[in-house]
Amino acid sequence: MFWTDSLRETYAAIYKTVKTAKPTVPVGWHIWHNNSFNPIYRAEQDLHELSNYSDFIKVVMYNNCGGERMAPYADNIGSTLYGDLSKPGLIDLNYALMGFKEIATIRFLTQGYRLITSTARRNALSRVLPARGL
Repeated sequence: MFWTDSLRETYAAIYKTVKTAKPTVPVGWHIWHNNSFNPIYRAEQDLHELSNYSDFIKVVMYNNCGGERMAPYADNIGSTLYGDLSKPGLIDLNYALMGFKEIATIRFLTQGYRLITSTARRNALSRVLPARGL
């Protein structure tokens, strides 16, 4: 992937610059939370490759990717690459690809927003649930 290759080249250049200026300064990278629930992004992460120009790697992982993080992700990716899938179908596919054993889709759609304000939850559910006949 061009973006991933460019990012790695940038990391390598930063690492070299820092180590040239002051070799004792640790240099590392944050692997963002998208690694927790995006199978394509996770597949692109080559930690062995990153170790060639890293003193540390901070991988952000969540043990539960539901609710307020998974819902917007499903909305976003569902409007592009996976546009032919329903939101429940997309969530089920994503859970299967990532090996998640999460709550059933319909419970996710009704309870997964529980960390968001009541108004935001009602607004989000009013867009999703009528299409499901609920």
